Amino acid sequence: MTVWKKTVVAVSTALLLSGVSTMASASDMDAARQAIEDALPGTLIHNPLDIEWESRGNDKKVKVVDAATPTGQALSARVKKRKQKPWDVVVWFDLEDSVQSGEEVEMHFWARTAKAAKGEETAKFTVFVGEDEEPYDYIISEEFTPGKDWKLHTLKGVAKKDFPGDELKVEYQIGQHVQTIEFGPVYVSNLGSASE
Repeated sequence: MTVWKKTVVAVSTALLLSGVSTMASASDMDAARQAIEDALPGTLIHNPLDIEWESRGNDKKVKVVDAATPTGQALSARVKKRKQKPWDVVVWFDLEDSVQSGEEVEMHFWARTAKAAKGEETAKFTVFVGEDEEPYDYIISEEFTPGKDWKLHTLKGVAKKDFPGDELKVEYQIGQHVQTIEFGPVYVSNLGSASE
């Protein structure tokens, strides 16, 4: 595990053990976010301590559960009925800051298969970082098959156009199987110009 990954895990664990929660003061939350920001390369383009998860699609159940993640919680997303397209059932949140053409975005997220589809060993989903409306241009779009154990995954992509902050989202497209996936902490950073 790289130094920064160890640092993110250590910072997240320290925040949990020190009692930083949604009830913490604004200054405590600011300090916690700064500690995470300092541990990661680039600049965070969202607040990983204040993610407002949303979901879309039928035949799903989404809830927060206790989990063996650095923060002690995860978002559990259960697909009750297989859909024709993976994006027919999604969990997502908006990003706050813009990304300019040519800038590199790096995403780190915890995920695991809680229950795979019948006949499968792992769940399957697509990670999408891009526009929240047509034409759905993206910076990152990649399929994942997480194991049953928690793991920190890393993705990178380069913006091929300008993306205003109010039009960017992180989306997990989970509708292709009857399955349950758990998502832990997520960190999305702008690394600056990919050509530098």
